[in-house]
Amino acid sequence: MAEGICILKRNIRTSSSALSSKPNPAETTASEFAHLLKVMPLMPVMEIQILDDQHEKYKGKIRSEQHHGSVYDVIPARTGFLKAAGEWNSEEIMMTGSRIRVTLNGVIILDSDLNIVKESEVLKKHPGLKRSSGHIGFLGHNSLVEFRNIRIRQL
Repeated sequence: MAEGICILKRNIRTSSSALSSKPNPAETTASEFAHLLKVMPLMPVMEIQILDDQHEKYKGKIRSEQHHGSVYDVIPARTGFLKAAGEWNSEEIMMTGSRIRVTLNGVIILDSDLNIVKESEVLKKHPGLKRSSGHIGFLGHNSLVEFRNIRIRQL
């Protein structure tokens, strides 16, 4: 996916999404799971970052909540489990109500409840954090990221 968008038509409340992703060096895209519709500005989103965060372009230059697997700009994921750029990563993102868990290459890198976010400025900037359902989508930011083995299961 370079520049583009792919959105699941069905509105989902609780889901498990598994995929393999292969970010190319210094590339980024957004996997917006469970609380999405970025293409329409009036619809709030909650975004999970897919990023080659170890590339020299980003290393030491991004905030903790911008790393791969993070709830973008809100909740940081654990780092150090992303394979080298160009290699396939296995990822599962599970949403159960406000609870989100991201597993990368067999390691849980994020396990949190979106309800821990109380700061009014953060909630104003990311109103999708309070949505109880939404669409699952993949959005590119002019970057090449490949996906395969995409499985979405409504729980």
